[in-house]
Amino acid sequence: MEENTVKISHILFMIFMMGIIIVVGTYAWLSYRSNDTAMVLTIGEINNTQVTLSPYQIKASLLPQVTYTNDNYVTVTAINNSSSPRKVTLFYKINSIDNELISSDFKYTIERSTDGTTYTQYQTGNFSSAVNGAELTILEEKLSANTTYYYKVYLWIDGSNGGQSYIQGKSFSGELRADISSIFLPLEYQQITYLESNGTQYIKPNIQTNNDVYWYAKFSVTNLKGTYSGNYNMIVGVNSNPQIAVASDRWSVGNTGTTSPFTPSVNTIYEATMNSDGLGSLYINNQDTGLKRTGTCTPTIFSPSSVNGGTYARIYSVKYINRTNNEVIADFVPAYRRSDGVAGLYNIVNNVFYTNAGDNTFAIGNEVLPSEYQFVEYLESNGTQYINPNIATDTNIYWYTKFSITSLKGNANGSYNMIVGVNGKPQIAVASNQWSVGNAGASTPFVPSANAIYEATMNSDGLGSLYINNQDTGLKRAGTCTPTIFSPSDTNGGTYARIYSVKYINRTTEEIITNFVPAYRKSDKARGLYDTVNDVFYTNAGSGTFEIGPEI
Repeated sequence: MEENTVKISHILFMIFMMGIIIVVGTYAWLSYRSNDTAMVLTIGEINNTQVTLSPYQIKASLLPQVTYTNDNYVTVTAINNSSSPRKVTLFYKINSIDNELISSDFKYTIERSTDGTTYTQYQTGNFSSAVNGAELTILEEKLSANTTYYYKVYLWIDGSNGGQSYIQGKSFSGELRADISSIFLPLEYQQITYLESNGTQYIKPNIQTNNDVYWYAKFSVTNLKGTYSGNYNMIVGVNSNPQIAVASDRWSVGNTGTTSPFTPSVNTIYEATMNSDGLGSLYINNQDTGLKRTGTCTPTIFSPSSVNGGTYARIYSVKYINRTNNEVIADFVPAYRRSDGVAGLYNIVNNVFYTNAGDNTFAIGNEVLPSEYQFVEYLESNGTQYINPNIATDTNIYWYTKFSITSLKGNANGSYNMIVGVNGKPQIAVASNQWSVGNAGASTPFVPSANAIYEATMNSDGLGSLYINNQDTGLKRAGTCTPTIFSPSDTNGGTYARIYSVKYINRTTEEIITNFVPAYRKSDKARGLYDTVNDVFYTNAGSGTFEIGPEI
């Protein structure tokens, strides 16, 4: 599509993670100009949801001004017709930006209205952290149930302090995009696909339910066990009270069981409701099991190990819902806390995070990406592709990466495969028959092999030590640098490897500072690494095209 083409549309179809939700996006490409630009986002209930997206390409050559004006803006309308809160995000996909505009003087201002008529200034930010080819989030906030927000988004150069002539006439090309996520979590939490108990972990929300409330659960069982009256897997409930439970070969409510409407299977995802009719009826995948059990109780999610031997299952979603008006009373979403990695269920209705009330640690699924992105197993460079996050690290930060080498090459001092690092500075690298930090090599604890998957950390001790699969290589290299992931082709001939995960982690607090996961953008199939902590997508800074693994 040529840059000056206007009003050319095409349809983009995507699938949300939550249920089967079709998102229809219409892309119109327009020059940045006055009030004829608008985008509308609408989200409804799970079975009746449509989001209309109209991202606009902006090509602007702006003059400094004292304040933002009422002439040049894009209007955005976010409509949440559902009974649960959502997260609305606005961000620029930066196609190109002159270096002079990567400045605190190049600003955006957002006005907000609740009625579409009276707008007030809501927030202002700038492009000082902008990166070519990356995304810049300008708004992220909670959109309450049955609520509509109206926004005006302005771009402007702040000339109030004078001296901005150096950026006069410089150009910026980007696309304003928007997303309404199916749930809202505070920024200090990361949504994941599931929470898994292996028999000793459970959640105790301490929320009482009665006959006016029904439960919904989306789950799978990882180990079928027990009978309908004992030693079964309890998903939600209380011993000797109402339960959604699964025995070895049948569904259970704790005191009776059935193989109707079908026999449960291991690792199959099911959706269950209990008491939606007020009679305590258990439905599996909208089919009546014929089982009933009513009563007031304070359910746990999973069961303690002391009750029926605990639960071996994965939870994808649990909700408590008012039978009369369908108001969601509690909506539990699998998540982990970014500061310490602790996993649990986040109640997005009451904004409470529930962690393990039992022993040991929950297993977790993958991070959930915004609906515009798709996880893949790995990102592969064949020598010319690399990622440049432009994030400086020092001796207070250590690197973690999971990777494999597709072609062993070079020696410990040159022409090796650099996974993370900078030429002439700290590196996690692999030569033909040695591990390397760029200026020294070692064949301990073992010699690297092609296509084997390894996990490496560097500087977890503050001394720059390189560990492979938790074993010390004896190599050390410490220092401050701004690492790339893979290396440019003009550095040691590039990298031939696959990346499964990269993280930068604070050594003192173990807080995850960045969490790069392989993904592609659905709108244009661009491939790269998505930082789930900072919500930034990094694409290829080199040439050619990354290979990717299967969707996960």
